[in-house]
Amino acid sequence: MIAASLAWLETLIPAWFQTLSAVVVFGVAALFGTAFVRMGRPAAAGYYQDYDPDARWGGYGSWLDLLRRGR
Repeated sequence: MIAASLAWLETLIPAWFQTLSAVVVFGVAALFGTAFVRMGRPAAAGYYQDYDPDARWGGYGSWLDLLRRGR
């Protein structure tokens, strides 16, 4: 009875799909962890957190400001 139920479930979600999706999820989690560690280093934090008042682009603002500029 259990073997028949498992065989029927195998037609819904094949074992290769479960394995592939598990590998993809693990890979994405590993890449996210790597990016999190690399972005936390002092050199990266200093690069992304420095404020340059002479920069041409002032950063993100309101969506309304973007719409007003487009007119």
